[in-house]
Amino acid sequence: MQEPPVKKVKLATVRLKNKPFWNDGLTIKKVADDLGMSYPALTNLRKGTDKGSWATLLNLSRYFNVPLEELIEVEEEEAD
Repeated sequence: MQEPPVKKVKLATVRLKNKPFWNDGLTIKKVADDLGMSYPALTNLRKGTDKGSWATLLNLSRYFNVPLEELIEVEEEEAD
């Protein structure tokens, strides 16, 4: 039996989910300061306009105490 072909991704945009991890009392500046990153870098990661490193994503996952899969959302564009 032949396996179906793997869908190849041309482009993937990864964003941090804004909720439910960002409560009313938590600011982007506080999280950035706590993790030793810049405010603009974290803002861009939340918007999906910047590519964060795996280490940054893991640090955020641990900061919020959630699995990485729950922390991010991925938008994919399939290759032709």
